[in-house]
Amino acid sequence: FGFISINTMALISLDRYFVIAQPFQTMKSLAIKRAIIMLVFVWLYSLIWSTPPFFGYGNYVPEGFQTSCTFDYLTQSKGNIIFNIGMYIGNFIIPVGIIIFCYYQIVKAVRVHELEMLKMAQKMNASH
Repeated sequence: FGFISINTMALISLDRYFVIAQPFQTMKSLAIKRAIIMLVFVWLYSLIWSTPPFFGYGNYVPEGFQTSCTFDYLTQSKGNIIFNIGMYIGNFIIPVGIIIFCYYQIVKAVRVHELEMLKMAQKMNASH
């Protein structure tokens, strides 16, 4: 469920980016349909990334107090290393990159809107 969590957060930030930074393009698509498509994508993407250990690439091992499992990051086999690098890129670097990009663009769009509103208020005050 860790893959699902971070990828859902990335898609939530992407959805917020589309709604806030590009509102007119977002209005064209139905919100519920888009949300369902995004959730199906997250679950399928996460499922794809969680299955390689069942086919010999990487391993799951008990961690800590033996109450949960995690990917095996200590074994140095070729399949394990490839899986760990791919998982790090696909389920950490890419989602965090999406989150950072989207929220940077959101802050930028809000700031531009704020400056436009300030200019408009100054023009209205100057005309009175």
